[in-house]
Amino acid sequence: MAPRGHLCRPGAGRSELTDTRWPEVQLKPARKLELRRWFAEARQRLQPGDMLLFFVTDHGIDDDEDPANAYISLWKESLSVLELRALLAHLRPGVRVVELFSQCYSGAFAASIAPLHGTLPGGDVCGFYSTTGDRRSYGCYREGRDRDRSGHAFAFIDALHRHATLDAAHVAVTLVDATPDLPLRS
Repeated sequence: MAPRGHLCRPGAGRSELTDTRWPEVQLKPARKLELRRWFAEARQRLQPGDMLLFFVTDHGIDDDEDPANAYISLWKESLSVLELRALLAHLRPGVRVVELFSQCYSGAFAASIAPLHGTLPGGDVCGFYSTTGDRRSYGCYREGRDRDRSGHAFAFIDALHRHATLDAAHVAVTLVDATPDLPLRS
């Protein structure tokens, strides 16, 4: 089902396509099928005690019919909170997942810290989110468009250079953030 809501679309003019290349890393398209394959294979590779950093800095979509839900924009698809919970369920218990999400409506994904068929956090997933589940991120505000290295993702990456933990980086981001974002953690 396609999401019904508002997609953040920074820049209403020219689009630029870029071919991303990372030496020694096989990149895959951001599609649900590829994500399902990756998580199914990760069940075999990742062991209890391993940590997975799931970093999303893309567009987000809210859900007009369910304010507790949101979507991550993929390549001509989208991934809901429930679908992310289903992907995380592929991982073995004890694999620690840290979500670092910096897109519109990202706070809705804090619900993914609960296992697929549960309502209470299971202890294996935590996260840091650029804003609440009902707000756009700074990159989609007119003031944030076309500004280089601005917004939650860049602030978090910069803070990681100065702080030893993700938690300390989050605190640093919240102290210096002058954007409409409301950084939060699960």
